[in-house]
Amino acid sequence: MSQGITRAGQYQADIVEIESHNGEVLDLRAVYAGCEIYEDIYGNCITAKLIISTTQDLIDALPIIGQEKVRLSFNHTGSTREPINLEMHVYKISDFSLKDLNNVFTLELITFEQFANYENRISRYYENSASGIVQELFNELGSPKQLDIQGSEDQQKIIVPGMSPFKAINWLASKAYTGPAADFLFWENVNGYQFKSVSSLMSASPEIEYLYGVSNQTLDANTEDKVLINFKFQSHFNILDGILGGMYKTKALKVDIINRQTEEIEYNIYDSYMETNKVDSNPLFDISGQGRQYNTANFFVLPENSEMTYNHEETFLRRKSQLKLLNQMRLTATVFGDTQVNAGKTIDVQFPQFNFTDEVQENPKISGKWLITAVKHRFEPSNGYYSDIECIRDSQGDPYPQPKPVKSNGGYPQNDIDASGAF
Repeated sequence: MSQGITRAGQYQADIVEIESHNGEVLDLRAVYAGCEIYEDIYGNCITAKLIISTTQDLIDALPIIGQEKVRLSFNHTGSTREPINLEMHVYKISDFSLKDLNNVFTLELITFEQFANYENRISRYYENSASGIVQELFNELGSPKQLDIQGSEDQQKIIVPGMSPFKAINWLASKAYTGPAADFLFWENVNGYQFKSVSSLMSASPEIEYLYGVSNQTLDANTEDKVLINFKFQSHFNILDGILGGMYKTKALKVDIINRQTEEIEYNIYDSYMETNKVDSNPLFDISGQGRQYNTANFFVLPENSEMTYNHEETFLRRKSQLKLLNQMRLTATVFGDTQVNAGKTIDVQFPQFNFTDEVQENPKISGKWLITAVKHRFEPSNGYYSDIECIRDSQGDPYPQPKPVKSNGGYPQNDIDASGAF
């Protein structure tokens, strides 16, 4: 992974400090018991928790009153990778207790832009693409950070009616599209702010490959930190969630009250599944027509006005379906920490067939590229650096429908099944 590391999860805390409202700066590296940094593509800002354990009463001595800055810098020992560098603000103290004569409490942190967001309201007319308007809205925050933005193809004529910048940006995300992709999101990771379509994230090459296997089998930290410590599939599919959320087949009626006109539009995922970038080559369900296709009765009524921009055909039903697809195959896992594993990046994960045979074969359905939707970086002085990751796949390696199970030398041995099919 990097030069200088002698064990997986090793890290160095270069900066852990707090600056009070009166300019006093205190180094916390000797008294922090843990730090958790959380980034999520469905959240607008990074949050963090800094656990303090000290014999001193820092809350009253500094004092800590909710106007403090906390600067954090974590890196891999001897690494050439980019460290995690953040300046955050205290918004809450929680979990205060006395333990072994120590004051133990948690500083809950958030990035500056969240406060700036609540201090701004925007009422303005815009003519531009959604991505262009988003850049203008982001500038209202006065943030020194860069916004990594993907250009959208739409053209908007809209009035932002007294919204905060984040609310307006999320609203523009729902109106943005590029080609058939209507799945734009706005979030912050440790590299800065992002405004991109999920489909564009799917096309990126994986930066790291992880394996499922037994850890601590070698003395090479570069190998050990690529092994999943544990994992859980939260979902392989969720048909009811897809039906209720408008993932399969949906219709909507556009109603223009001013001009007294209506128009019906519809979206069918079975015809449109592969029109956007996917992480793998095959759908998560049968689109051949041999299996059941869910012809749901979801129906929406949408406002329409020729003087404003709505883009319902390009965005509303497509976005519902494309984002709901991300809730189908979901994985959570714990890995040894890596500062380059961030929300919005892709990784490669290799799983074996879970059939307990002597021959180890790759599982084509779930192995391959996964998109990271959330990461919790956990820095613990006593244990090391770990990352809890949440990942999704919108496609798979195996095609549907699949052939009948092979009842020999595999997961269904012939001598364990009688003629009726019973075990």
